[in-house]
Amino acid sequence: MKYTRYNNKKKNNSFLNILFMGIIIIFAAFLIGTMMSRLLFKDKMPKDEGNNNGSNIVTEEKENTGEEKKNEENVQKGVKLYSVQCGFFKEKANAEQLKNKLNGKYPVFLYGENDGFRVVVGIYEEEKCNEVVKKLTEEGLSPVKVSFDFGNDNLYNAEIGEICDANRKIYNKLEDEGVKSISATTIKEWTKDLKEAEGDGSNKELLQELKDYTLKLPDEILKSDIEKYYTELFGIMKKFKK
Repeated sequence: MKYTRYNNKKKNNSFLNILFMGIIIIFAAFLIGTMMSRLLFKDKMPKDEGNNNGSNIVTEEKENTGEEKKNEENVQKGVKLYSVQCGFFKEKANAEQLKNKLNGKYPVFLYGENDGFRVVVGIYEEEKCNEVVKKLTEEGLSPVKVSFDFGNDNLYNAEIGEICDANRKIYNKLEDEGVKSISATTIKEWTKDLKEAEGDGSNKELLQELKDYTLKLPDEILKSDIEKYYTELFGIMKKFKK
């Protein structure tokens, strides 16, 4: 009798070898794919920006020095201030009519001269003045920007410009909503400590007049009196009108 022989051990070994090789191939393909994806998308990955404190510090320094640079430019070029004239009338009643129309919306005041009355709004730096002109124009008026150039050709004019500008800043703050009064003690002390101009100058007496005006301000300026102070300051400044 003959027997048929089956080599089961060899068959099992072949199956295991194929399975093992398959696992190796899959693992190798996974590794290669991972490496290739990193190379291909390396430049597209978001970069770590790290700590931005350095750039923030630069910005803060620029903001802090901005006002100082502006003040230095004012000293070099001389102070320039602006008002907005809304009309000129020979009859005071007509001027009062326009003034009453603008009252409550703008710090409007009348300035009387020999030939009539000017209806004037505020005293400002140029940027703010342009904003006021635009608003008044949109309301159907024909405002005119009036400029005052104090120059810096001598110490008298330079000091007049600086004192007028200091007063202007106080009055502008009174225009802010919710502000009912503001202290004037600081500007009075500052004016008192200003260096005395030496020698003769065409505006020597005007400088003294402006200093006296500032030193006589009340310690607390009321918003309800803003018209009075704008009018008085405008009268001192008019010599520098351009």
